[in-house]
Amino acid sequence: MDRYYRPTNVCQLSIWLLLMLGLQAHATETDPSLRLVVGGKLQRVSENGRVQYQLVDQQDEAAYEVSARGPLELANFLGDQVEVIGTLHARGPGQLREIRAARVTRTDRVVPAHFVRGSADSPDSHFRQVSDQQDAGRRTSPLQSVPLDAPPPAFPDLPAFTDLPDLPELSEAFNAPETSDLSESSNLPPLTDPLINESGSVLLQSPREPRSWPDYDVYQSPPTNSGACGPRHWIWSKSELLYWTRTGTRIPALLTTSDPGTSQQDAGVLGLPTTTVLFGDDRVLGSTRGGFRWVTGAWFEPTRRIGLQFETIGLSDVDLHLRGESNGVDILARPFTNVDPALGPSPVPDSELVSFPNVTAGSLTIDGRNRFRSYGLVLRGNIRFDNGCFYEPGRPCVGKPSGYRLDLLGGYRYLSLKDDLTIRSLTAVSVTPQAGFDVLDEFHANNNFQGGEIGLLYQYYRHRWAVDGDLRLALGRTEQTVTIAGSTDFSMVGVENAFDGGLLALPTNAGTYSRKETDLITEFGLTVGYLLTSNLKITGGYRFVYWPRVMRVGDAIDLTVNGSYIPDPMVTPAGPLEPSFAFKNTSFWTQGVSLGLDYRW
Repeated sequence: MDRYYRPTNVCQLSIWLLLMLGLQAHATETDPSLRLVVGGKLQRVSENGRVQYQLVDQQDEAAYEVSARGPLELANFLGDQVEVIGTLHARGPGQLREIRAARVTRTDRVVPAHFVRGSADSPDSHFRQVSDQQDAGRRTSPLQSVPLDAPPPAFPDLPAFTDLPDLPELSEAFNAPETSDLSESSNLPPLTDPLINESGSVLLQSPREPRSWPDYDVYQSPPTNSGACGPRHWIWSKSELLYWTRTGTRIPALLTTSDPGTSQQDAGVLGLPTTTVLFGDDRVLGSTRGGFRWVTGAWFEPTRRIGLQFETIGLSDVDLHLRGESNGVDILARPFTNVDPALGPSPVPDSELVSFPNVTAGSLTIDGRNRFRSYGLVLRGNIRFDNGCFYEPGRPCVGKPSGYRLDLLGGYRYLSLKDDLTIRSLTAVSVTPQAGFDVLDEFHANNNFQGGEIGLLYQYYRHRWAVDGDLRLALGRTEQTVTIAGSTDFSMVGVENAFDGGLLALPTNAGTYSRKETDLITEFGLTVGYLLTSNLKITGGYRFVYWPRVMRVGDAIDLTVNGSYIPDPMVTPAGPLEPSFAFKNTSFWTQGVSLGLDYRW
């Protein structure tokens, strides 16, 4: 057969095909065995003077326009939760589809929208007639049983055409199906298990056009990685109260005492059996404190697959305050190792007296503070998800009871760790010549990290319960800055002098030092939540943050001192430049539990 048809034949063939499709659509719409079953609340509205009835879904959104067939009075069901059985009719663009109701019954259960063909009312049927307050008797179903293998309705005779090409060969080339299977329509989501019993055959589980999954997954979960991801919320905000611990910094012995009767030369000197350390030689600025963590973000588009999230962690500062004081009865001293060459070639354990019987009286004050902060701005991009039923009060779950989503995180991370330590001694010499000394040593260590962060966030939910877990790695640079400063104020009768340098902060190590180190921050968190409402969740969890390269204030303190550099106008400095400063890397971690609220809207 010649494959190149004449234009007249092609035109006639097009008319014939259009007529065939129109008649088939007409037969499907007017098929008396095809019924839509749907549930909702019936309400009445008035538009342009026209009164109409609408079926409202669980989100108070109008889903269908309802009209009555026969003597059915829709006004008797106004404001009630009902189940409607009727035929579905298309309307114009932008208008609600119309249900021409053959039966309306009151119900207190959720009815998923679906089509049935000839579902007879049986005692075990999910769609049996429900008695209401006005009619306690059982009504006869208007639907008639039709076998599943019943032939399709007959089409009316087609008008005859002349000069048509060989239609059987054209039908073979066109390869058009003889019947239309609505369940395989490309305009609808893939089907899962039927929602009705064996008394009827399911053609569609939802007559809605799936503009987005939120119109579908209220009753039944969509397939994996299809449509919109997660519950229908655009913005989320989570606030947590923290109870966290953190690593402290190790400092050397800064205050000592000795047994009564100890000589002035041995008073407070480290390494002697008569000496006791009152403060130092331990970790400080590392106790457990409270804090807060705040996370907020929003989705960029309706499918909730790409969003932006901001988060911050702030721990309460750890403060340190110590004061030792003696009126000259007890021994108080500041120990160090003296490398003054005038004392010999070997280092000599030594101390500076704050209080010694009949010689000096005074006090020593030590103040410290630690502060930790973290900020992040990340993009959330979904990799994979599987929607389940999202909890909503009063709505049972029809589909899968659980779901999950896996997101990729990527963005910016900033961390800040700051240590401060101040040592101040006030000493009054009681022997002649009487004098007073005010010695101050200050040490400050700042660490600031900036870098790119990447991670994974996994969220699992089942009914009211939810579990979130995230793992993040941030690669960047840590800027370490250390500042050391000291001073000594000397006073005698009529004489006052100020000198640079204290005892452990002298001109040999005083100044500001800075460097940058490549760093990799690790953060891990696990949270369990329970939904109080569909929007509000109470959470409890654990989180761990590890920072491998920081400079702590305790590592900036050096007890090796060249005594000739201690401020004294009568002594000329000589010998090694001690104390000195050198960067030392140490690690910092913080971890703890949290209790919070997660709200989404």
